[in-house]
Amino acid sequence: MITSTILSEVITDQCWKLTATLLSKYDLDDLSHPIQEYWCTFIHFAQRFDDIFAKELIELAALARVSLDMGDEFGAKQMVGTLIDNGNESDLNFREACNKIIHANSVEIKLEWSNRHPLDNDRNGYGESRIDGKATVDRFKNPIIMTQGEYRGMEWKTNIHFLKYVSILEEKFSS
Repeated sequence: MITSTILSEVITDQCWKLTATLLSKYDLDDLSHPIQEYWCTFIHFAQRFDDIFAKELIELAALARVSLDMGDEFGAKQMVGTLIDNGNESDLNFREACNKIIHANSVEIKLEWSNRHPLDNDRNGYGESRIDGKATVDRFKNPIIMTQGEYRGMEWKTNIHFLKYVSILEEKFSS
């Protein structure tokens, strides 16, 4: 029987593993041979990365949904990205992000950089991590997960701020 403690541990471990894996992608791209020579080990890692990451991300989203489907309203108000549905753009909450990851036809990763900490909301102190209080350099990794799919004949796309998504999972399950 899966208890809530075991589910919490599995999700927390998966968050850690997936975050470390995703952030390593920044370095894999830098370490890969510039013209993608077949003998470059890092090219092989980079080529397998997307498939492995997508599978792990779907597993994590499914685990989160198991918890949410047990009557938990957590995640309905936390925004983690944007949804483009039928040409209209709107905020994407955590629960919807789980659905879009699970039902996506494709998952891509955009390795963005930011001069603002990805979790900074001007109230939580992350802004204090700026160098000398200034945000003049893009020094924070801010990966975006882009998913695409179709629902009832209509195409949709999302941009999910991965670090926001995973921090919500950590907040929910680390206690």
